[in-house]
Amino acid sequence: ELEKHILPRLGELTLGELGVGDVRRLQNEIAAAVSSRTGLHCRNRVLMILEAAKDEGMVYHNVAAAVKRLRQPKREMQVWSAEEARRF
Repeated sequence: ELEKHILPRLGELTLGELGVGDVRRLQNEIAAAVSSRTGLHCRNRVLMILEAAKDEGMVYHNVAAAVKRLRQPKREMQVWSAEEARRF
């Protein structure tokens, strides 16, 4: 995720330059190009990285915390037929 999706989009920015809009754009671009789940994972990875930077005093505020999580589409439950249940 980091090298494939995050660094190509945010790698040129310093921690101080990174803003809420950058993280939101990252999440939305990846969701559109790959999947909403991958977009959410990348947003969460940036959130964790910035939280560690905050703990180390490298940033004062975690801008990723202000980016709302993407809603995950509900997956339809797959139910076995009576025959499939008997074979199981």
